[in-house]
Amino acid sequence: MQRFTAGAAILLALVHCPPVLGQDDPPGALAQLEEVIVTANRREQNLQDVAISVAAFTDEFFKNSGTHNLKQLEQYTPSLKIAPVQDSRSTSIRIRGIGSIGTNAGIDPSVGLFIDGVYQGRAAMSIADITDTERLEVLRGPQGTLFGKKTAAGALSINSKAPADEREAEIETVVGNYDALEFRGMGNLPLGDAGNAVRVSGYKVERDGFDDNKTLNTEVNDADRWGAKARGLLVSDNLGDLLVTVDYAEENSECCAPDVLDYDGAGSSLGLPFSLVSEVEGEPLPPVDPFDRDLYFNQPWTNEVKVGGVAADWNIGLPGAINLTWLNAWRKYENDSRFDGDFSPFEGVSGAAKVDMDQYSSELRFTSPASEKWDYVAGLYFFYSDMDTEGETGLLELLGQIFLNGAIFPEGSINFDTNNHETTSYAAFGQFNYNFNEKWRLTLGAR
Repeated sequence: MQRFTAGAAILLALVHCPPVLGQDDPPGALAQLEEVIVTANRREQNLQDVAISVAAFTDEFFKNSGTHNLKQLEQYTPSLKIAPVQDSRSTSIRIRGIGSIGTNAGIDPSVGLFIDGVYQGRAAMSIADITDTERLEVLRGPQGTLFGKKTAAGALSINSKAPADEREAEIETVVGNYDALEFRGMGNLPLGDAGNAVRVSGYKVERDGFDDNKTLNTEVNDADRWGAKARGLLVSDNLGDLLVTVDYAEENSECCAPDVLDYDGAGSSLGLPFSLVSEVEGEPLPPVDPFDRDLYFNQPWTNEVKVGGVAADWNIGLPGAINLTWLNAWRKYENDSRFDGDFSPFEGVSGAAKVDMDQYSSELRFTSPASEKWDYVAGLYFFYSDMDTEGETGLLELLGQIFLNGAIFPEGSINFDTNNHETTSYAAFGQFNYNFNEKWRLTLGAR
């Protein structure tokens, strides 16, 4: 998609002049690495001082690259793979090839997703655009000793910008082909001189479908989503800082129908070849061209997602320069999707799924000050989720005729399943670092 961007950020760029080296400036005066601050160890550190495999992206990167969602981020991150499969519910996040299939509601994600420190119980809760983001970190390898929640393959940590003590406002508009239209904005308002402030951001994205469904004469794989986030910061000399976040995001698209490369494989969950299905139907197989953007399925494809929640992050300094953090959050996630299970114009397989989940989490964390000799992070973590799922798998009339020559289900059958999944997780966690010298460090972690 071609993109044309206009907004306040562009106007500022026009008046910005980079520094020019004069004849008296020493060679390589500008050849210095930019200092990138990360919180991979749950404390602010220079990226070069962090002894774990981490990729960090700042707000400047997202603006310059036009990256606004996690799927786009994999283009810039080796070993990161994000695949939504047939709908947002089935999203799978993998690091170094390790991840969990999103369609199985009974499995926790192997890659943890943390937004503003809050663990997201399903990978599909990542539909919100990357807007007004301070930093995004891709952490490779287990992170349970630092985050409290078990993350076997790694973690994605997204940190939004906190309310600031200066007035700010920004508007971005993107116009592209396929009638793409995107709006993003942010406003920050300080409240007095004590550091209290409110920050609000939001986005709206619309785009026509990339593909044409020739069977139903509709466009698919479009974009229709919006979201908003409000953050309030209360500062007290005696009681510490309280950061309250409220957010909501919604998607209503015809996503994510795949392009068919060929019809040599099986055409149903029974493993029947497409050639047999075509013969019984009496209709030829559709033409195959991976680049024509034409699809041929006869079941509606929908993807409706709603995600929102409230979080309260309290920070206070204790004697000895120790920082105490108490983060509590409630999240709500709903998904309603329908798709063609055989990806063809034949009456083979239909599928649908609904998810309704509430989750609650609480983290109490102690962080020591950084020192030349030793430092530590330790805390307690609690997580609970209650998720109801409804599934529908239809072996339609065509397969009913093929299976045992129609002796059992001559008109096909539809299977419905209703499940409830409760997850309770609690842990004590911590990590201790001891620096022998500038080259050698001992790290001990437990959960």
